[in-house]
Amino acid sequence: MESLTLNGLNRQEKSLNRNPGPSWGFRTIAFWDKVLPNKLGQMVLGIGTWVALVLMKERRKYSCEYLKIIFGYEANIIEQWRHFFAFSSFLVERLRMARGKRPVFYWHTDNEKNLNRLTNTHRSFLIGTFHVGYSDLLGFHIGDLIPHIYLLRLRMDNSEEVERMVKLFQKKVSIVWVNDDSGLIVALKQALESDFPVAMQCDRTDHSSKTIEVDFLGACRIFPFSIYHIGIIYNRPVAFTYAIPDSKGHVEVYFTEAFYPDSGSKKENLQRAQVHFQSVLSELESVLKTNPYMWFNFTELNPIAKDSK
Repeated sequence: MESLTLNGLNRQEKSLNRNPGPSWGFRTIAFWDKVLPNKLGQMVLGIGTWVALVLMKERRKYSCEYLKIIFGYEANIIEQWRHFFAFSSFLVERLRMARGKRPVFYWHTDNEKNLNRLTNTHRSFLIGTFHVGYSDLLGFHIGDLIPHIYLLRLRMDNSEEVERMVKLFQKKVSIVWVNDDSGLIVALKQALESDFPVAMQCDRTDHSSKTIEVDFLGACRIFPFSIYHIGIIYNRPVAFTYAIPDSKGHVEVYFTEAFYPDSGSKKENLQRAQVHFQSVLSELESVLKTNPYMWFNFTELNPIAKDSK
């Protein structure tokens, strides 16, 4: 299957967003990862992380704000470096996966049963995820466990490794590029009507028309809620997944129980959906407290609701 695009979007027609860092950053990381032994490569990556920590002042600011909340105190320079290094290590893993070298994925406790319950009863459902740990790789992994999957992604101008993964997994994975909001509804409708699961990020409000106020990291914050509205409109279950690397370099996969939009009215479904989403975020917060460096939103935290006490 070919990837869906929005209004013919491509690099020539629209100026794309960029990942932070210099244009040569990913290529440099990829080169050293190929040619250096693992221990030496880790040393070079660590040095590069120090450079990023010094140069990327805005990202560091947001990292410190998050770490202060999760730790309960001002993070020291080593703790700041560890946050940046965790993200750098993820980028290396993403580059490796683009070359066909996959990490070892395994299920958190019995979470595989949650996915099996869905696939046994539904061909199409919605999967939400977050910019947490190695979650960005999960769409390509889960694509091996089901007939096909659609991923909603923001196309970046300097993400060659994503383009390579799209080609590598094109028989199992299709991409819906969300850069152009005006065509997103049409492209999403086509994906949902294909009768396959659709996965999307659900922590940044940039491309979400529906939001909700939920408790997360010590405050009532605003989060995207469109995935549940879509689930109710199209009668699709909603589940969430994310992935955390362990000390051995393997990746632990979390897959929540699903929300089923089967109540009598839209209002009742939305009320149940809010309860479901709150339970998902509460579990995620517990995971982050054990793995504090796995929050990869180096941007301002989700805004606190105005009427929050």
